[in-house]
Amino acid sequence: MSYLITIGVTGFLLISFIVFLYVERKMGKRLFATQRTRTDRKVSRASFMFTHIDWGGFFGHLAKLSLERVAHDVVHGTLVLVRTVERVLTGMIKNLRERLARRAPGSRTEGFQLGSTLRKFRKNLRKSK
Repeated sequence: MSYLITIGVTGFLLISFIVFLYVERKMGKRLFATQRTRTDRKVSRASFMFTHIDWGGFFGHLAKLSLERVAHDVVHGTLVLVRTVERVLTGMIKNLRERLARRAPGSRTEGFQLGSTLRKFRKNLRKSK
């Protein structure tokens, strides 16, 4: 059934075109001349572009750019993930070190003892002068 509709539409368009040409010849001028001239220019320009474009090179370049963009996005996402994991692990290590420092107070005061010993030594040097 659909092929009958296709044949009917095609036949109608062919007959309409022949009638259109007949009317133009009788009148001696083009109907819709400005629109048809504009359309002819656009069609000839599109035809020229279509025949002179290197489609293989164009689609190859487009595929290359697309793959580069996808690779960039994947690497960037991986880097963000690694940095997030790094921050979490750094926080955990900091927390563990603080807990260990609270449990062993002697190790933390060694630096304070050195500083206080140096202060006492300086005071003694000043007094001895």
